[in-house]
Amino acid sequence: MYREVTDKLKALTTLLEISKEVASMKELGYVLQLIVDKAKEIMDVEVCSLRLLDEDGDTLRIRASVGLSEEFVKKVSKIKVGQGINGNVVKEGKPIAISNVLEDKRYLSTIAAQKEGIISQLSVPIALKEKIIGTLTIYKNIEHVFMQEEINLLSTFAAECAVAIENTRLYENLNKSYFETIQTLALTIEARDPYTKGHSDRVTQYALDIAKVMGLSEAEITTIRYAGKLHDIGKIAIKDDILSKQGPLTTAERAEVKLHSDKGAQILGPLEFMKGISTFIRGHHERFDGGGYPDGIKQEEIPLIARILSVADSYDAMTSDRPYRKGMEQNIAVVELEKNSGSQFDPDIVNAFIKVLGNK
Repeated sequence: MYREVTDKLKALTTLLEISKEVASMKELGYVLQLIVDKAKEIMDVEVCSLRLLDEDGDTLRIRASVGLSEEFVKKVSKIKVGQGINGNVVKEGKPIAISNVLEDKRYLSTIAAQKEGIISQLSVPIALKEKIIGTLTIYKNIEHVFMQEEINLLSTFAAECAVAIENTRLYENLNKSYFETIQTLALTIEARDPYTKGHSDRVTQYALDIAKVMGLSEAEITTIRYAGKLHDIGKIAIKDDILSKQGPLTTAERAEVKLHSDKGAQILGPLEFMKGISTFIRGHHERFDGGGYPDGIKQEEIPLIARILSVADSYDAMTSDRPYRKGMEQNIAVVELEKNSGSQFDPDIVNAFIKVLGNK
């Protein structure tokens, strides 16, 4: 009895800790993978999968798994509501526990299950306010009768996860909506100066290419996609007559334009999910030798993504036509990058970008 109580308390404590961890994450893909990893831990199994309903509300797809082969996931990835074990979990709105899937007529892929070594399965609904949004499934490679306590524990975890999934979706939708709004503003800025049309898109693509050559993570690449699009957002605060001037800027006008990186950071800074991006936007005119603006920081003090944007932004500025000059040819711009490598630019990033240009 003592062992049962302590095991239950341990499981519930783990569940609470994991629920907090899941709820704190902001990207759906990471949340879903964390859920299956932690379900595996809580339920002491080796294999777990999570399915979510498509927008049509009629199709379940595997969105995360652990312990399943790629071949198996591909074969059973998509099912209709009412089909198979998971489809019936959604249809009936309650858990289904099977001690031997090879003997259950509802199981759709017995051959695949045999090949995978799956014998028993417990699937529970992931529901939010009585609306089912998916299923969470654990598997065992032995015949196993799932106890009510196991069903309750996985169901409780799935209920906690439903809230995290929905919150993450809302967060991502808000993020997407905000990004689209800001991007519209960025395009409005470019429209004020027709000679910079497409500048943000080009800078973003150059920066993404550099990031891939340097082996940056998917999360960093996503951040670069946002930061590249929005790196000049602070120009909203710059006067039209300066932005659209048909000749070289005066010293005073240059000083005003230099404010745009700080202004951009101020625009994005108050928004929680843009705080990191605002740092990169603020730093994209810093120099590797410390002679840049607005903070005069140098080398690794400048965030890596800001250093990448600096190279991408400068290259596009050099190769783009302006009213008072023709854009440089690629080979001449590359010479300029190399000449300023170690002073204006991070040498590693310059080298990575030269590789990018060599592959185009």
